[in-house]
Amino acid sequence: MTLSSRIGTTESRTIARPALVAQVDAAVRPGAARVLVVSAPAGSGRTSLLSAWAEQSRYATGTLTVTAERADAESFPAALAAELGLPQPATGHRTPVSALTELLARRPADAPHTVLILDDVHLIADPLVLAGLEQFLRLAPPTLVTVLSGRADPPLRWHTMPDQRLRRIGADRLAFTDAEAALVCAAQGCPLEPAELDAVMRLTRGWPALVRIAALYLDAYPGDRSAALAVLARPAAAVSDFLIGELLDALPARLRDFLVLTSVPEEFTEPLAALLAGPETGELLYRLERLGFPITRTGTEGTLWYRYHPLLRAYLLAEVNRLGRERAARLHLVTANWLQAAGLGPAALPHLLAQPDDEPIRGYLRTSGPAMVLAEAGPALLTALTRERPLLADDPFVWALRAVDALVRGENENAVAFLDVLATRDGTASFAPAGWVAALAAAAGLEAALLTAGAPTPAAEPPSTAHPDIDAYAAVQWATRAVLDGGRERGEELLRRALTLAESAGQPRLVVRAATRLAMAAGLADDLGGMRRRAGHALDFAARHDISEVVDVAQARAMLVFAGYLRGEEQDAAALDGVLESRPDAAGAADPVAGRHALVTGLLVRCAQADDRYAAVAELREQLLALLDRHPRPRVVGGLVRHAAWELLAVHEPVAARGLLDRARERLGELPDLVVGAAALAHAGGRPKAVRSLLAPLAGAELPVVTAVTAQLLLAAAHRATGAPAGARECLATAVRLAEPEHLIRPFLEVPGAIRMLDEAAGCFGHRDTFVAALRRHPAAGRGRAAHGLTETEMQVLARLPSGRTAGEIAVDLGISVNTVKTHLRGIYTKLQAHSRTAALDRARSLGLL
Repeated sequence: MTLSSRIGTTESRTIARPALVAQVDAAVRPGAARVLVVSAPAGSGRTSLLSAWAEQSRYATGTLTVTAERADAESFPAALAAELGLPQPATGHRTPVSALTELLARRPADAPHTVLILDDVHLIADPLVLAGLEQFLRLAPPTLVTVLSGRADPPLRWHTMPDQRLRRIGADRLAFTDAEAALVCAAQGCPLEPAELDAVMRLTRGWPALVRIAALYLDAYPGDRSAALAVLARPAAAVSDFLIGELLDALPARLRDFLVLTSVPEEFTEPLAALLAGPETGELLYRLERLGFPITRTGTEGTLWYRYHPLLRAYLLAEVNRLGRERAARLHLVTANWLQAAGLGPAALPHLLAQPDDEPIRGYLRTSGPAMVLAEAGPALLTALTRERPLLADDPFVWALRAVDALVRGENENAVAFLDVLATRDGTASFAPAGWVAALAAAAGLEAALLTAGAPTPAAEPPSTAHPDIDAYAAVQWATRAVLDGGRERGEELLRRALTLAESAGQPRLVVRAATRLAMAAGLADDLGGMRRRAGHALDFAARHDISEVVDVAQARAMLVFAGYLRGEEQDAAALDGVLESRPDAAGAADPVAGRHALVTGLLVRCAQADDRYAAVAELREQLLALLDRHPRPRVVGGLVRHAAWELLAVHEPVAARGLLDRARERLGELPDLVVGAAALAHAGGRPKAVRSLLAPLAGAELPVVTAVTAQLLLAAAHRATGAPAGARECLATAVRLAEPEHLIRPFLEVPGAIRMLDEAAGCFGHRDTFVAALRRHPAAGRGRAAHGLTETEMQVLARLPSGRTAGEIAVDLGISVNTVKTHLRGIYTKLQAHSRTAALDRARSLGLL
């Protein structure tokens, strides 16, 4: 038996669909619907569904299958009477309306609840019969439910029937689910892998007949299913036979021509269809709808879009190719031009690639290539170009686009490789202006240099190209370099220019990037309020444009929570989770350094609120070391290292803190932040003279405000410890003076003893006393320094208790014996007046030790 002959035979096994049967049963039960319409194209399983329901029906059930012979004015009432078991209508009725009204009048008033199934009602075309059917439905008693099943709704005046009388089951409900399609294929002897099932559902959209054809086809070609699926998508002969026989053969020639011409775009509107197929579009679409032809309609921003089933479109496109190469190319060009004019450039790409010469796609790449790449649509563009136009894909402009695309998607090393290839094309003529290629290459090279170790930094900012997408992208990169190099004024000037260009070019992702970099510029200039406002604006814009899964959004979120962290604010859990979503995955996916910056910031902020602070600090250290290994920018990372050192000291890990500072010094050089970090270590070790010696070279230096406040607090504590109260008061007053404008609280919580010094000097800060009072009232002001009497080793053991580590695991962590750990545990319990680990943890948290 051939494959085609097997379609529709018992070899294509049916499956039970209890959920659908239950829907039918719920619709026809007493008191529910008076009319149930089951409308779907051929091969949707209408008849088999109703047959399955009838087999288990609790009600009196009759089925009348409409045929051409039964659909005329005389035969239909007679066939209906026979199915209901009623006497034939009297002869002499002038219309089916009176005949069917007579039938209902003859039905006994005490007749049981009955369900009448009229199958293939789409064959009823006689206006008189339709009028009679409408009257029959309107006058039917509550005990008579009518099920109308067909390929299309009969053209009745549905608006005259109360809503509660009508229920519908359409093609969307009749489509197979993934699980049902898998069962069909398994029953046919070809169980599918998940990827194969996805391919089948993508091709068939769950249309039952096409799923069954696919199952038969895969069963017939078991050796290479990927090839079988590819052939099926062309579509295969069995699919074409089904589509022609069940859908297309019965259509008038004008409708078939319309379907062929409008299959060129993947989806279309009425105006586009009119350009392709003529001015009768509205009427033809109405006729197709009345015929129940399977067209999917979706509304987008007030516009109605039409789409054909993928396999039907594949068949129709084959018919387009039979129109001749010249006409097919013209149809594709009309489609491409309309889509580009409508602002749908990516959708125009396949139609431009269908042109016989390169000029249309060259023009498209010049005008839309940068926009597509910046909008993260680069893979579709570049993959299709490489496949369809390999020579054009080797153009210098395309290599520049590849580099930008790689950077947009976080593939920084690939970007460097693409720039290296581009360098070998120096002097090669491009279809794009040389200035465009140079500007893209320079901007991409600069971004790569900011993110990737070993990437060369371009020497000079290129001139404007008058291409808004290129100029906006270049402005963001050069502005970022200026900001990181300390040139805030020039950086912000370029970023505002980039914002204007990106908005005018319709590049929302680039707008978010520029707004986020403006927030970064404010933060690096110690303007925490400005950083917070600008980051908030960036996030608001991103939310309005549904932009979420990009590094810039993660950075903006990180800056918002970091500003709150520096001001000592309790962080919202949802906001913090939004930052931590930028965590690199275990599979080693693209991991842009900027994304890791945001992650490390989120981990730092989380430490202060974590239940298991030791585990949180350990993860922070791990991710920060990874960041240090990936070519970080000193101005951004130095402060994070200093804060992380304080967190390590808070969980009594001075050795780990020293190792982190040493590693940072190797990677970043001798930064002021790292000098202050070293002073923090000396302070924790009780070496005030070393603190003063380390910080002496920073005297008079221009430091970031958080760094400067921390340094002054450390000096104040060192002066106090060495018997120099005047110096302590001076440094403390300086710290308050620097911190008050931006309401900086974090340094006072980090430096041990800072709050106690404020207590001792309360009332001596003039107009800043209000700020000092807020510092002293802060909930975390006494954290970590209660008079508990625990030794350093006991504190290290205590820090590991929230993680649930056993005594043996703690012994391994600290390099001591289990018995020694148990001794320390007894000491902890005694000093904290606790009798269990849980009680000790509760007491330690109440004292601020954890």
